Amino acid sequence: MDKKRLDYYKKKLLARREELMRTIARTQEEGRTADEDPTVDLADKAANSYTKEFLFGMTNTDRTILNMIDAALKRIQTDEYGVCANCQEEMQQKRLEAVPWAKHCIVCQEKMEQGLLGKRNQFSPSPRSFRPEVTPMYIPSLIRVRKGVHFCRRG
Repeated sequence: MDKKRLDYYKKKLLARREELMRTIARTQEEGRTADEDPTVDLADKAANSYTKEFLFGMTNTDRTILNMIDAALKRIQTDEYGVCANCQEEMQQKRLEAVPWAKHCIVCQEKMEQGLLGKRNQFSPSPRSFRPEVTPMYIPSLIRVRKGVHFCRRG
């Protein structure tokens, strides 16, 4: 990737980083002030608690994106930006325009989301824990639960 493009994405990442920093600070302040409201009504307290949890959840998501932006800025410094971390192919400009902090190309990102790349999906068994003699026992009960029949199989 040429220097001009790298500078463009670096500016874009830094602007997004600053925006997220302001959002995180504002959200944390709003979360703190939600508790300071001297309400006595139980419904108001529940609404304030929900608002606080929602705001802190947003902050957590923003922090995750912030970490990805910081990693992308480090990749710019090490001349690894714009190259997929998995297949080492250059990423498309459209991908970087949409998600400038992207670490993987679209194909590898889809594989990762399906659990086919990198770490295993939490629902797919690891090769060591997979035991074929146990699996058939659970499959019929899972099918029955999905159909609405609750069945407990005794072994």
